[in-house]
Amino acid sequence: MDFVRPGCEAFRTYGVKQVVGISALGRGWAKDAGHV
Repeated sequence: MDFVRPGCEAFRTYGVKQVVGISALGRGWAKDAGHV
């Protein structure tokens, strides 16, 4: 939570309406690739 709070506060302060998260956590690989 300590990692996320500053971002959430900045979103409110600056009126951010939408946030997009992009992740590549090994999806689509035959085996668990972990963080790619």
